[in-house]
Amino acid sequence: MFDQSLTLLTQSDTFAVIEFLDQQEDQLKVAKTYAELVKRLYWQEKNVPDMVALARAGIQFALAAGSAAFKQDLVKTLLLRGEAKSIAYNLASFTWIGWDEPGITLTATDQSYGLEAAKTNLRLAFELEKGDLRISRGYWIKAAHLLAAAELAAAKQEFQKAAIYAARDRATADKLLACAFELLVDRLRDPHDPHFETRLDAIKSQFRSLEHGRMYIDQIDTAWRVFHSP
Repeated sequence: MFDQSLTLLTQSDTFAVIEFLDQQEDQLKVAKTYAELVKRLYWQEKNVPDMVALARAGIQFALAAGSAAFKQDLVKTLLLRGEAKSIAYNLASFTWIGWDEPGITLTATDQSYGLEAAKTNLRLAFELEKGDLRISRGYWIKAAHLLAAAELAAAKQEFQKAAIYAARDRATADKLLACAFELLVDRLRDPHDPHFETRLDAIKSQFRSLEHGRMYIDQIDTAWRVFHSP
């Protein structure tokens, strides 16, 4: 199904892919195919317009199919809604400018879809009881989009919530990352904060003692470069 969809996309258009997938009987496999297409279009093809179109279609398909199956098969409903959540998270992540991903160009419309997907992901994380870490990451990606939209007060609140849920899960790296981004928001709101560098260095020092700590530090530095206006 994935290969057929990819071939159809190359030969035709996203609506042809959506029509083809809507005709398939295995709805869970269809949802997973949407998820794989979204990742392929972002990472390998660097094709943001098609990625966004199929991600939104995939989320809608999985939610609608899940609702239709509710009375007959609760397990199927939960699995489909789980796939919708995963696609929503990826759409939110793939449309955030703070990664500064090489080869990726994002429009304002792409980013608005990303914020909406972030909200959907967070809602489903609660509804599906995905646990504190998934909820923390849901708050984080929503906050990240609010930061990109210059909604700094709202972004700060969501980063704080991300840190709280990460602490509940004892996810030290996620908590530190949320705290670091809250600090970046504070600096953008107050460019003359004399304690910014000291506080940020303290967080980075804690990262250096963690596995993959360098990766998180690079993420912070990249975002600061993207959003900071000297």
